Amino acid sequence: MSPCTVSTRKRARKCAETLAVREPVVAVDVLEPHADPTDCWTLDMTLDTRGVPPQVLDDLGSYQATLRDASPQGRAWTVLATL
Repeated sequence: MSPCTVSTRKRARKCAETLAVREPVVAVDVLEPHADPTDCWTLDMTLDTRGVPPQVLDDLGSYQATLRDASPQGRAWTVLATL
């Protein structure tokens, strides 16, 4: 089954909206499957904190997103999650 389904797209966008209001989240982008090597909907986030806070992990889990990478980029952290 293709990961590019309407329900997955809606879930990715809703997850991004939820994360965008979290205090440490500076930015969150939703990347379509064809734009990512995993061929999945991807959330690309920038966090103004050290590491990934529990509330962000909880939000990712509640939308069935998988954390793929979390790494420091200067003073911020970049987080990639797929759905």
